[in-house]
Amino acid sequence: QTEIASERGKHSSFTRKIMIANKLKNHERFFFPHFADFRGRLYPLPQELTPQGDKVAKSLLQFADGKKLGTTGLKWLCIHAANTFGMDKESLENREKWSLDNIKMMTEVSSNPLTNKDWTKAEEPFPFLAAAKELSEAMELADPADYVSRIPCAMDGTVNGMQILSLMGRDVKGAVATNCTSSTERQDLYTEVAQSVITLLAVQAKDCAISAEWFELLKNNPSKARKVVKQPVMTTPYGVTKKGMEDQLIANKHCNGFVSGNRTDVAKVIAEVILTAMTKVNGKAVEIMEYLQGVAMVLCEQNLPFQWMTPNGLKVTQAYVHHAEKRVQTVFGDIRLEIEQKELGLIGMRTANGSSPNVIHSFDAAMLQMTVLKMAEAGHEDFAMIHDSYGVHACSTQDLHVALREVALEIFGGNCLEDLHAFVATQTDAELPTMPTLGEYDINEIISAPYFFS
Repeated sequence: QTEIASERGKHSSFTRKIMIANKLKNHERFFFPHFADFRGRLYPLPQELTPQGDKVAKSLLQFADGKKLGTTGLKWLCIHAANTFGMDKESLENREKWSLDNIKMMTEVSSNPLTNKDWTKAEEPFPFLAAAKELSEAMELADPADYVSRIPCAMDGTVNGMQILSLMGRDVKGAVATNCTSSTERQDLYTEVAQSVITLLAVQAKDCAISAEWFELLKNNPSKARKVVKQPVMTTPYGVTKKGMEDQLIANKHCNGFVSGNRTDVAKVIAEVILTAMTKVNGKAVEIMEYLQGVAMVLCEQNLPFQWMTPNGLKVTQAYVHHAEKRVQTVFGDIRLEIEQKELGLIGMRTANGSSPNVIHSFDAAMLQMTVLKMAEAGHEDFAMIHDSYGVHACSTQDLHVALREVALEIFGGNCLEDLHAFVATQTDAELPTMPTLGEYDINEIISAPYFFS
């Protein structure tokens, strides 16, 4: 019944987007008004068919004004097509080559997608189909550089929360793992954590039956191990608790290979192993998260909000206040109202858990806004942005590649932790936690980091 309800929900969502698209398709252009949350993150006001929607929504949207591919656009359109197919772990050169080698397949699926369904094998089927259509049309021209492209080509960060923490702390391990160095070899943090998990399971196998069984299950299946650890690793910078990790593992379809024992018991063991592996792979990030939690709790104990300044000058205030619930009966039924009870003070646990994700989100919001402004100053006008996924015209992607790295150097070139610590110190006389020391990573490497955003 749950699966049927889920499929009905997906069908309903899909048909709504198609209906809206049909209503909008005859308009020359339309706009997405946005609002900012308290951290500066930008969100479109419409709920359906937006650049921040699901894969179906993104594949249906195009820029109103097309632009020729020009000298670099074909390369980035090829890379975008490969990314959507699932080749984003490959080198940029291999992604471009993969697309050029598969032009025939793209032509066939884009001309008759109901008959040739090879596009459904893609990791992101609908965005790939949209990219395949443009790329195949471009390659039919005598000079593909003349092709007028309209779809956004996206560049995504590598586990962006971890990237931000690693850059803040100048952490060598974290910078390497999240592609913030000039290395020409693309790193994959999820794979690295998965390998560390397998190693830890092997060590624990003698004393723990669950570890022994999971070691046997994962040792020859690195892709499965990666899928097991991906969500816990991705959500660690955003404050996921150990219990949250356990719940993720229980719900993860890739964990259906539980060999024996209670699923909860198994999840507890695997979550603990993942946490240990994370510390080994990216210890500075964990240290910074603990520091931010400590700062928030010191302020909370004095009933003070946690405030800091973002790199683009926004003052962020985090204050989670206790609420009382009131129910008001009306002719239309009961309405639930929540009323702040400031006299009860701030909510300690929520304050601590929210500190790291909110600081990270405020920094990714600042980076997005600063990058858009930099691109706009250079004459670019079209953007499809989703926090840590930046979409522009194919011909603009090379400029975006450069702008992202220049903005990152501008943001993290100083000492972000010291600035935050000093700002908080002006708000309280209480002793704050000791600020983490910076690592040995050279922030200037970000300029020549090919896979920082790719």
